[in-house]
Amino acid sequence: MGAAFAALAIVSQAVPIGAPGAHVLRARREIIGTVMNTSIVTPSRVVAGAVIDTWTAHDWCDGVLVDRLMVHDRLIVRTRHNPYEFIVMSPHAAEALVRGGAFFQEFTRVRVAGCSLGGSFLKVHGIFLGFRIELVACGSRMIMTSPVETITIARGDGSPVRVM
Repeated sequence: MGAAFAALAIVSQAVPIGAPGAHVLRARREIIGTVMNTSIVTPSRVVAGAVIDTWTAHDWCDGVLVDRLMVHDRLIVRTRHNPYEFIVMSPHAAEALVRGGAFFQEFTRVRVAGCSLGGSFLKVHGIFLGFRIELVACGSRMIMTSPVETITIARGDGSPVRVM
């Protein structure tokens, strides 16, 4: 029995049943008793990507940060299920035109929020192999791709193409 529950139980035993406020103490004891009896669920297995040490130890060399690209740079990204084509429009805001997949049949302006493993950590403005891209379209509609398998970068100025 927790200390808060025990203290309340002692006080409620000292107050006669018909005394003013006794019903409030009984109600509190019942509420606290319910809270105190809740169980704590611990996962039996934690995904490595959900552990901050794994995330910070990742070398981040197998991808690209959209906010470090140039205007009109193109990315051809192949995910597990679909190809996507990105044309960078505003690097500092990570905005691009994207076409591909089920949601983007035509070029649509999006913000590349970043990439994740589907959990709570997000590599802001990044597109990396093995991660899912999180795109914000039409102001607030969030689209998450399947995991990225390949990334091809074609510079807007005609520089050599880089493939990952």
